[in-house]
Amino acid sequence: MLIYFIIPLVAIFSYANIIISNKEINLIFYFLIVVPVVFFSGLQFYSTIDYFGYVQNFNELPGILDLTPTYLRSLYGEPLFILFSTLLKEFSNNPQFLIFGLALISLVTKSYFYYKLSCKSLAISIYFLLDFLMVEFIQVRWGVAIGFISLFIYGYINEKRFNYLWAFAAIGFHYFSIIPIFFIIITKKLKLSIIYSTILFISLLLFILFFRNIFNIFSEFTQGIYIIEKMRIYLDNPIDKINPLLIAKSLLLFFFVFISYIRNLNLLNKIGIIFNLVSLCFTFLPIFYMRFSPLCDLVSLAVIFSKNSLNGLSYKIFLMLTPLFFFWYFADLDSLFRAGYIFNYISYLNFE
Repeated sequence: MLIYFIIPLVAIFSYANIIISNKEINLIFYFLIVVPVVFFSGLQFYSTIDYFGYVQNFNELPGILDLTPTYLRSLYGEPLFILFSTLLKEFSNNPQFLIFGLALISLVTKSYFYYKLSCKSLAISIYFLLDFLMVEFIQVRWGVAIGFISLFIYGYINEKRFNYLWAFAAIGFHYFSIIPIFFIIITKKLKLSIIYSTILFISLLLFILFFRNIFNIFSEFTQGIYIIEKMRIYLDNPIDKINPLLIAKSLLLFFFVFISYIRNLNLLNKIGIIFNLVSLCFTFLPIFYMRFSPLCDLVSLAVIFSKNSLNGLSYKIFLMLTPLFFFWYFADLDSLFRAGYIFNYISYLNFE
């Protein structure tokens, strides 16, 4: 159980990056923080409920030459994820390579995103406190997709060539990525005045409230398609309400993102505002909120810790509030243990 303290410990260590900071020092902090977390997540062995599914799916994969379109449709998962898993299986039949590979990609992509935005390493440490257990430890495939989305955001902001490859990679790992990518693309065209933001929020809310009925009508004509069946599973999920603390956390981050947006109307801040509005709308569709919220947290922290937001009063206030996120982590840990989503940690190295 004590091994789970690694996340709070690296978060405490990252506070030093607030005092000692330049581009080279930041890189060292990211390295010292992310490397142990990669090994912690990547070497887990039957420590989460989803681990069993990843192992089973990996063992059922055919050889790369047998991966025909027909066979592909019969397998669980999105095409790029299946292809990635199959390629790894060509080198080793050990599913632990898949778990470690997913952890490595997920955490390195997010670290690169924060580092390129000149965020101090405390940003990713706070993200770990908020979302590591669910996204980087349990739902690692979605964690990889979020990492690709973060690279797409960075490339979109800076107009990088071939940037849409990251968007396709995210969708190829998890179809839910279509939703945030859509909002990223349209953000550039939106005018985010109070009136426009209110209209957008109300429109989204109305659509989400009637989404289940709209989907049920549409799905009658599209049965058997993977993405449709996946959506049906989401909507049939027994989660029917959201812990008020989750909403309070979202509102807290939204407040600081909004302050940053008022001070600087750049594209990253606009994406942060849109993501928070969408996340709050998704509280009426809980399973969507649970997917979208970690990505919203990642982007919100990028806004708050970006170089354009540093040294302001709101930033200093946020720093004073960060100890609350340590309590959040331990409450989340206890909740996930009680719900049976995570277990006592077993390392693959100890098993071997």
